[in-house]
Amino acid sequence: MAKIRQGDIARDLHLSSATVSRVLNRSPLVTKEKRDLVISYLKEHGFSTEEYGIRDVKGPIVFAVPSLENIFYSPLIASARRKARDYGYTLLAEECTITDENTDEYIEHLKAMNASAFITSNSLSPEAVERINSAIPSVCCGESVAFSSVPYVTIDDEGGSFSAVRYLLSIGRRRIAFINGPKNYKYARSRELGYISALRLSSIEVNDDLMANVGEDMNIEDGEMIASSMLSGRIIPDAFFVISDVIASAVEKVILKRGFRIPEDIAVVGFDDSIASSIASVPLTTVRQPVEKTGEIAAKMAVSLINGESVSSIVLGTELIIRDSTLSNCPSG
Repeated sequence: MAKIRQGDIARDLHLSSATVSRVLNRSPLVTKEKRDLVISYLKEHGFSTEEYGIRDVKGPIVFAVPSLENIFYSPLIASARRKARDYGYTLLAEECTITDENTDEYIEHLKAMNASAFITSNSLSPEAVERINSAIPSVCCGESVAFSSVPYVTIDDEGGSFSAVRYLLSIGRRRIAFINGPKNYKYARSRELGYISALRLSSIEVNDDLMANVGEDMNIEDGEMIASSMLSGRIIPDAFFVISDVIASAVEKVILKRGFRIPEDIAVVGFDDSIASSIASVPLTTVRQPVEKTGEIAAKMAVSLINGESVSSIVLGTELIIRDSTLSNCPSG
């Protein structure tokens, strides 16, 4: 059976050809009502919506993360899954690496899964995320892509980092080491900016020897090696600001093993306020970010895009939680 012409559908339904084209191409820039109208028309005239790449059944929302080994993503995915379920959608999480070179292949993968929407915490180029969004309604979660129209929900990474370092400075620390995540991620770049801004505001020179990066897996061994190296260096830190509570907990173990006291000799601040912050050797001062709320908002945004609704990007705030790892204001040295 030959495909019906878009102009015929537009004429019969009193819609513009552009609107019909958006429906047939699964564009998020069309309302649910108009999408359902076109689908019903195709069915009534004996045409399969499969021919046009659209389906009237709810395909899954796919949530892509760079590493399932990073425990940060577990509560993020869980909260997004619960919220998706509230709207009648299944959420599938997968670990993947998406590059400019394999973007088209990944789009075909999403289409083969009949994905209704795509959520990603990966570090993507503007070109890659725009190409995916043109095929599947997309949301960035935790990350945001500069020069991209794709909506995002993220936190104020720079502000959270700035407040943590300013606090360490306020309790007398001056040799603040910074263990960051991989710089291809927005969050890591933003948190570095906050760290540097806080130091410069106090007229403290940024020392490259006190800055290092772990990989996206947030591997504990990497954190331990970095901390061990810094504690053996020319300048011994009197504080560590660490990109995650898990890595910060590992740093604490190295500090204590070397015979230093926490916080009297070396203070430690983590990031996330995960369970690791409360079960660390010394309960961690940390930057609390609303992980579950972030996941919920990402899923809600994805459903809104599926329904053809407009979506605005959201930046959530953070909160500094003070615990035993920084409570002393009398550093030695």
